[in-house]
Amino acid sequence: GLTARRAAGDRWGESVDRAGDLLVGGAPGNGGYAAIYEQLGDGSYVIRTMLSPPSDLSDPQARFGQAVAIDASTVIVGAPWPEAGDEDRGGVVVYQRDSVTAWIETARLDDDLTPSNGRFGESLDIHDDLIVVGIPADNPAGDGSGSAQIFRYSPTSDIWVLEHDLLGFDVRASDRFGDDVAVGPYGVAVGALYYDTPYSDDAGVAFTYRQMPWDDDNWQHDIRMIRP
Repeated sequence: GLTARRAAGDRWGESVDRAGDLLVGGAPGNGGYAAIYEQLGDGSYVIRTMLSPPSDLSDPQARFGQAVAIDASTVIVGAPWPEAGDEDRGGVVVYQRDSVTAWIETARLDDDLTPSNGRFGESLDIHDDLIVVGIPADNPAGDGSGSAQIFRYSPTSDIWVLEHDLLGFDVRASDRFGDDVAVGPYGVAVGALYYDTPYSDDAGVAFTYRQMPWDDDNWQHDIRMIRP
């Protein structure tokens, strides 16, 4: 059977996610990989497949597996660091389940408009036909202010389409909006790790967004911020 790769510095488990009886884990060290496990009826886990980075994301700098997410029969893996030089950017790879053990690459998400060190794919999540990607080192409001993007799957064209750019209200340089993201049936959440609050500088907040019922492409702040 298939044997998981085990080596010092792999950093296996740096990212994990689960959907039903399937678990995906990322190992961004040593060139990076992700592995998909299935839980059997007796409670044990068996490895079903190993996901290796595409050739342009195989450079150790890319950190393929830094972020992973799974929903039903779709897995996404982030490689947020520049692949092989200042002109390259991070990316997100989309895999679709083809059989019990086979997962095939079906799409690549990236953004040529973000800076090469924007860390596109540092965080990500998927729910149904939506993917949200964090870009915490983007610079729309100063270096490291951060951003996030929402992609939606189009069944007619069989591609993932950029639907909306998310920018945090009052986010400033070094706030790292997009350091973590989540998406579910009721909306999207985006963390800003070093956002200043009335209680303390760099305390951090989470922004939430919901889709407007009159416009599928329109996402607006649901609550300005959630903080401890």
